[in-house]
Amino acid sequence: MSQNTSITLFEHESRSYSDFIQGPSSHHLDLIEKLNESNGEILTLKRNGLHTKQYVGLIQVSDLSIEILPKMYSDGLTRASKIENSQRNLLYLLHYCYDIPIYESDIAHMQSRKAAWFEILTYMFIKNLIDVFKKGAQKQYMEVEENLPYFKGKWMVQKHIISNCFKKHHFYVNYDEFSPDIPLNQILKFVVRRLKYQSQDSENRKNLHILDYQMENIAYVSNPTPLLNKVIFTRLNENYRPAFNMAKMFIDANVVETSVGSMSSFAFTFDMNVLFERFITRFLKKHRRSILPEDLLDCNLYSQMGRKELARNSKEEKSFWLIPDILFNKREKTKLIIDTKYKKLKKKDRKKGVSVADMYQMATYANRYDCSKIILLYPRTSGINGHIIEKYILKPTGQQIKVATVDLRIDLTNPVNKKKLIEDIRKILEEE
Repeated sequence: MSQNTSITLFEHESRSYSDFIQGPSSHHLDLIEKLNESNGEILTLKRNGLHTKQYVGLIQVSDLSIEILPKMYSDGLTRASKIENSQRNLLYLLHYCYDIPIYESDIAHMQSRKAAWFEILTYMFIKNLIDVFKKGAQKQYMEVEENLPYFKGKWMVQKHIISNCFKKHHFYVNYDEFSPDIPLNQILKFVVRRLKYQSQDSENRKNLHILDYQMENIAYVSNPTPLLNKVIFTRLNENYRPAFNMAKMFIDANVVETSVGSMSSFAFTFDMNVLFERFITRFLKKHRRSILPEDLLDCNLYSQMGRKELARNSKEEKSFWLIPDILFNKREKTKLIIDTKYKKLKKKDRKKGVSVADMYQMATYANRYDCSKIILLYPRTSGINGHIIEKYILKPTGQQIKVATVDLRIDLTNPVNKKKLIEDIRKILEEE
């Protein structure tokens, strides 16, 4: 393939190699195989084509771009409309998961250019960063120790004696410097530099090169993760928070880079299991007063916390733990457990498609946490008319496990639909 070829797939979808313009070469397949080896299988290679899994995002394999989107679209749409709906709704999930701003004008601008979801995210990050950089990069006083040919700040006598025994013209000093070379800017530069080489959009790449040049006085760090907890926001740098949150999202994403010969590839993906759980948690926290029934309003809401020991080995070492997705506690009593499962249900099945393993897991939660009410929450998928709400009673305890779905296929950027989602979740929590 001489020019960049782009294809869009949905999660858990197959596509024949013959559907591509010229089909992927063996080099493309080798690169995908290396990505899978580096990160676990994110894309299944079959004899006649590709098959996607639960990962969404972008896989760039030399000159082949594979965009993978969640099946978050309404029934009866054209494929082009399904792609637009899925892109918008995926951005909406990330808006809650990472507290990033989304603007309809930005989405419309990039969708009008038939841009992939990854390029829309990149454009939004660039635009935000350009806006805050109009007044120059954020600076703060940093403590510096240097051995200088002139005196500045505080003289470090002991270090001076050790370092300058034969350098009479040098001074080992300590001073404060008002510098842009701070953790916040180093994180932003890391993301700018990475995106500069990953973006395929000409407008994005041009602006990323400009931003990289403007940040030439900021050190490049190869691993920004340890710096994330060092960033403290005050009224002086609060305007950087959206750009920082987007940078954190790009860092947190599942990113793998590899190469075969002169051909390079990278994968920028999110596991929908993780995104769905995080979205439900953040949505509940943000709208808790509108969603939670009265008996849960004064509860503490915990996410991936409140773990309890399940089993020990023969050496009495703690080996297995229970960690519910979402826990509602009041005075050390567990009132409700919500566990999210990004799986497809079957409305006509008496078990609703719930796996035996998931039901055993919920029964264990009910017993170990002495909780009378458990909710298994699934996304509503295409082809299922109406919500699923089914109750199962554990014998002989009488504890209730409710299976329910939430509809994430509608345009969630629409305030009316967001209000409907709030009401739907409230009904699930309220119904006995």
